[in-house]
Amino acid sequence: MIGGRVRAMIVRERPKFWEIFYLSLVIPRILPQLAAVLTVSLLVVVASRHGWMEIPKVPTVGLTVIGAALSIFAAFRNSASYERWWEARKISGLIVVELRNLSRQANCYIAKAPGDDLPRRFTLRCIAFMQVTRDFLRDRHSEEEVARYLSPEESAAVVSSRHGANCLLARFSADIAGAVAAGRLSPQMARALEEKVSALASACGMLERTKSTPIPFSYTLALRRLSYMFCFLVPFGIHNASTYWTPLRAVIISHIFFGLDVLAEVMEAPFSDTSMAIPLDAMTRGLEIHVLDLLGEKNLPSRSVRRASYSPDGTFRRVLTDSQSSVAGCDLCI
Repeated sequence: MIGGRVRAMIVRERPKFWEIFYLSLVIPRILPQLAAVLTVSLLVVVASRHGWMEIPKVPTVGLTVIGAALSIFAAFRNSASYERWWEARKISGLIVVELRNLSRQANCYIAKAPGDDLPRRFTLRCIAFMQVTRDFLRDRHSEEEVARYLSPEESAAVVSSRHGANCLLARFSADIAGAVAAGRLSPQMARALEEKVSALASACGMLERTKSTPIPFSYTLALRRLSYMFCFLVPFGIHNASTYWTPLRAVIISHIFFGLDVLAEVMEAPFSDTSMAIPLDAMTRGLEIHVLDLLGEKNLPSRSVRRASYSPDGTFRRVLTDSQSSVAGCDLCI
């Protein structure tokens, strides 16, 4: 959550026929490239028809071969980018599931003791763990939000730690060991809880791997360079055959390759703080509601979503019933 705003799951209504031509987040990002291709195409056609200069003709067969090869490489890159997004989605969901199980088991199986709120403290720490993991993946800090669910000592330890999630995992294990030593938790259940903690550590490691190992930049750069070369050569390959239709045809072809490049770039960063990324804020809010409800809290955060509407900046928005929060979905069409 940022400034009272929470990003929702990527859910939107099916666009109508006439909406698919202007509902896009990609087109605004490639307008400069499309404008450049359009300008070059117009200059080529005008100069050719009026005989102002001899326009070199690029063989159509050569363009066809380059376009086919470029399509294959672009498909590979988009597939790799989507695989990164899909992996991040699966592992983020796994963390939510493991935290729900951990909070439920801890709240039920750790015996309560007078003057000690270990089960509640353990359960609330699950919310803080999800918040800390989200902030780590998005390179941001929200100490005040995390501190609401931690003791002052734990909050200070997380802030001073180089890896807040790992610090909380150590606290989980220490509390499990302490509960077993105090006779408040059976060894069998301690093993079950520790397995959940180990699963969380593994999931965090996999998310770190996804975050720190992007697609090799040299591959992306080579593919982008080839896309620009191809798109700006298209007008020189079709101007004799299409005359004044050349600009339109060149823009349509360029839109395909430039759009695929932008889509791959966006999907390659699944943890970015945008509406096209993994909705970590909404997942964190969902876990927060689940854990607080488990503890019997009545004043729960809202996550109700109303019908989506399209806004001029190219995003689908849904507003929470809670007047203090709003959420955003997105459109991925090119």
